[in-house]
Amino acid sequence: MRGIDLEKEFDFYKAKYLDEKSSIESILLSKDINDLFKDIERLRKKELIKFERLEQSYIDKIDRLEMDNIKLNKEICEKDKSIKKILNGIIQILDEVDEFKELLEKRNDLKSLKAFNKTFKKINNKVNYIGLERIKSVSEQFNEDVHYCVEVIEGNEEENETIVEEVKSGYCYKGNVIRESRVVVIKNEGEI
Repeated sequence: MRGIDLEKEFDFYKAKYLDEKSSIESILLSKDINDLFKDIERLRKKELIKFERLEQSYIDKIDRLEMDNIKLNKEICEKDKSIKKILNGIIQILDEVDEFKELLEKRNDLKSLKAFNKTFKKINNKVNYIGLERIKSVSEQFNEDVHYCVEVIEGNEEENETIVEEVKSGYCYKGNVIRESRVVVIKNEGEI
């Protein structure tokens, strides 16, 4: 009988055992990896759903904000129209006050003019307080943004394009021209 080659037997069992162990480990590892991928996919889908809901919530908020902005712009536009109507009404009253002042000056009624000037000053203070301001004209340089020339006269006494008379007062409200001043402008001889 031939003897058992222990080394060969050891190698055989070693290879067999290690191969079986590797297979088992490989199967277990493969199962773990598959489970891990399934878990990752489940979490990804769950997070994707959360993200889509969050995205839709932001889209809804943006839509509401846009609608609110449109409504607000309409309200502002309506208020601006109302303010402009009120300002034009105030300007008409101020025109009548100016005409009355001119009448008192022409009549040379000093007593009435003195009393009127006090009232006129109070009116101007209140008008300025709300942001309505008269546009400076007489002795100013003509500015087409705030002045409207109704007449040009020749002369050499003033600098060219100096306003020598205001026919009708102009007004600004918070820096925006509501009505241009109607003015008479001087043009020096030879520059017309």
